[in-house]
Amino acid sequence: MNLTDGLITYLPFNGNANDASGNGNHGVPTNGPVLTTDRFGVANRAFRLDGIDDYIKIADPEGKMTTTPFSIVLWFYLES
Repeated sequence: MNLTDGLITYLPFNGNANDASGNGNHGVPTNGPVLTTDRFGVANRAFRLDGIDDYIKIADPEGKMTTTPFSIVLWFYLES
């Protein structure tokens, strides 16, 4: 099985929210999310969201995330 077959975007958070899939669907941190340490202790490999209005917007010019069934995987940590 090829896990990249049909991949729309891949945001590994390598110091930014750029798409590493090659499709150019970069994330745009909006309202102030900041880079932070990931679950393995690696700096600048995760984003901290304030829980109020921070998010990472992903452009979908071809409508693949609104017209085609898709899956999403997230790792998250709640501070409180």
